[in-house]
Amino acid sequence: MIFDDIDHHLALAGSIDLAAVPIGIYLAWCVNLGLVSEALLKDAEQQILRVRYRDASPADLLVSGCGGRIESAHLNERGLAFTKSNYQRYLTTYQRLFASQPYSNEDSWGRYDRIAPIVTGWLLGRSESRKPWWKFWS
Repeated sequence: MIFDDIDHHLALAGSIDLAAVPIGIYLAWCVNLGLVSEALLKDAEQQILRVRYRDASPADLLVSGCGGRIESAHLNERGLAFTKSNYQRYLTTYQRLFASQPYSNEDSWGRYDRIAPIVTGWLLGRSESRKPWWKFWS
């Protein structure tokens, strides 16, 4: 099963590099949360390590390690279950957060840092309206 592919975003993005940004950010999030398959960990070991250390952009792993797509073979059981029920929600949230320029590789790690806590909250079953514990008294 293919969840997303650069080709689906190419017409709006205008280039492969820009089309890879939203999908790559999701894939990098999966890497950082341990939701990728053992096969992907083995096949794209260097790219995954570079993403974990932010030595490469999230889109780099998508293009060089996954052929420009996220598919079921790239995810472990937990990642597959989560992606099946939340990937469309991710795309909608990504579009809402970056409405002015959804296809921009400008500071893609900055974009990752904005959306990752939201998606992590979904994984942990937290409500989007719930305040983080450190802001409880503010």
